[in-house]
Amino acid sequence: VIGTSYTPTTATAPLTTYFWRVQAGNACGNGAASPTWSFTTGDCVPLVVKIVLDRYGSETTWTLEDDNNAVVASGGPYTDEATNGEYPQPDVNVCVPEGCYSLIVNDSFGDGNCCAYGNGVISVEVAGTEVAAVSGDININNPVSAAFCVPRCTSTYPFSDDLENGTQNWTQDATDDFDWTLNSGGTPSGSTGPAGDHTTGTGSYLYTEASNPNFPSRTAAFSRCFDLSAANGATLGFWYHMFGAFMGTLHVDVFDGSTWNNSVWSRSGDQGDVWQQATVDLTPYLAADLEVRFRGVTGSDPTNG
Repeated sequence: VIGTSYTPTTATAPLTTYFWRVQAGNACGNGAASPTWSFTTGDCVPLVVKIVLDRYGSETTWTLEDDNNAVVASGGPYTDEATNGEYPQPDVNVCVPEGCYSLIVNDSFGDGNCCAYGNGVISVEVAGTEVAAVSGDININNPVSAAFCVPRCTSTYPFSDDLENGTQNWTQDATDDFDWTLNSGGTPSGSTGPAGDHTTGTGSYLYTEASNPNFPSRTAAFSRCFDLSAANGATLGFWYHMFGAFMGTLHVDVFDGSTWNNSVWSRSGDQGDVWQQATVDLTPYLAADLEVRFRGVTGSDPTNG
């Protein structure tokens, strides 16, 4: 609030103070306003529920539940449409504590949010990445659910992660073709992959397993959120290993709070049987919910992981 000027908002952010008041109005102009009140949000993770329905929206309801089965958000039933097709609904913005949740979708008729009446989908995004989605057939009285976990954006720097504590606070993309795999030692496929991790040689690293059915040109994406709103500049540094006759491509994508900037860094083909170091300047993308995504695309043969 600056003076008597107010900027409306349709969603809240964590650890932020908001001001509100009631303004009367009539055909001649604005009337009196109430006193101004304020509230401060707690520490939570913003997420967006995105909704696309088929023709029969009145059949669809959904809930977002935490791991204690408490409902933190819900929607539906919606309005039916005159013709078959896909009908987007307004996004639902929710700020939830760090933890694990389930998106649960029910169809009261039992024919799903799909098929001849339109291909609908209800999904959850965190910092621009889809982490859960439900679509297709849904049997009557048998809801379909998709589980996911949400971390807070990392805000303590300098930050490093050698993966020795697993992939905590990293997110596998729900819309890619397969997942990155946490591993130590060599990879299962021959003539490709490292013999061990870069840090100690006996520790953990992530890799893409390109054996059937994960080739050709199949994608695995893995990301993490960072709060860089107070930074003047930032650099991402990492080590990569790309060894194999039919090696694919590794991309680094960056979400700047509103848009994915794809392939701000990439490498393709065989880079030799050695770990290589890379850096990426994140300064152009600084945001409170900046997200870094490692996106591997496999080549034409299993010796490309």
